[in-house]
Amino acid sequence: MTLARFQFLTFLLLSSFLHAGTILIDFGDSGDTTSTSAPNYYNNVTNNLGVGTLVGNLRDTADEVTGISLSATNWFAGVNTSGTTHSSAPYLSSATGDTLYDANGTWSQRPGDAKVVLVFGGLDALKTYDFTMYASRTGTTENRSTLYSFTGATSDAISLNPASNITQSSTISGMSPNGSGTITLTITPDAANANQYDFIYLGAMEINVIPEPTTITLVLGALGLMMLFRRRR
Repeated sequence: MTLARFQFLTFLLLSSFLHAGTILIDFGDSGDTTSTSAPNYYNNVTNNLGVGTLVGNLRDTADEVTGISLSATNWFAGVNTSGTTHSSAPYLSSATGDTLYDANGTWSQRPGDAKVVLVFGGLDALKTYDFTMYASRTGTTENRSTLYSFTGATSDAISLNPASNITQSSTISGMSPNGSGTITLTITPDAANANQYDFIYLGAMEINVIPEPTTITLVLGALGLMMLFRRRR
């Protein structure tokens, strides 16, 4: 094997392991979807969907398939189109301007159980996943704090108050999948939620896929041994 060919193969191998892909998801109105073109590809999860598989193979921002699926075992009650479209929001206005919501059984229009369960499947045990949630509900200052609880190999939770929100998002970092390659997200009202109907929201999500540092170290070590062996030949 020539040195040039060895260097090329090394580059391809490192690129495969070190690639940290980004996935964007717009949760909202089926009549107001977001870009499906690279380099800002959004996966659209809309109000006309329900329990079951939502997206069989999520695509990253470069419009490349990731092998990651998204399904729901408990679904939202409906869609709200009173989100912000301000330029300071962290995502495209078509993603921030609407949300999917749920509420408790006393909400007369579309009662739910104030609980949504989403499952991410096909995840790689050699990678960790950072999840960023965004939601905006303009026209109210009442606390509608929403709790996002993740369960995989470990568990973690974080909250976000969508009321009059423009710039704030909430991030859970370093989640690893369980033995089945899944991470489950459960959305419920936070203890600070002051709304009598327990409104909860999700408008946009960003997932960053991060190779484990130990995996990177092993790959670099193996490549170093290969180079040393080649030199000794």
